[in-house]
Amino acid sequence: MDTGGAQVVHANEQANAPTAASSALVYSIATCVVIVYGALVVAVATAVVLTLLLCVLVRVRRGQGVMPSVVQVFFPFIVLLCVFMSNRMITRFPPGSLERAWLKASIWAVTAILTIQFIWSVSDLLPRQTVVVLGIIASVILVAGFYIVFLADIE
Repeated sequence: MDTGGAQVVHANEQANAPTAASSALVYSIATCVVIVYGALVVAVATAVVLTLLLCVLVRVRRGQGVMPSVVQVFFPFIVLLCVFMSNRMITRFPPGSLERAWLKASIWAVTAILTIQFIWSVSDLLPRQTVVVLGIIASVILVAGFYIVFLADIE
């Protein structure tokens, strides 16, 4: 009887051995994925910052001044970050709450500012008719956004 019990314990040890090896393999793969993901995030962030700095340098070289160039390049980037953070925060609050309404209003306002700033930026580069058409399109988008955010019952 003793030998039967020893064989059962030995069989259980053999059954657990592949599980320990497979969990170590899963842990190793997960670690590699996290490292690659972290490196990718750092690479993308570095590329974004370098692109923004390159845009500033090009504008300064064209003689548009350092501060106006920095403001005009970094302002839309900061505004987009605010929109993304507000979109992320809006999911934390229940539908119909006052906080959620304020966040929706801030998202609409910041998006409107970004739209107006974009039209202002490209108005020197494009023909007057194109700027007028862009202004009309932006106005329609802002009015539709206002309706969706404030008047429609969409959550």
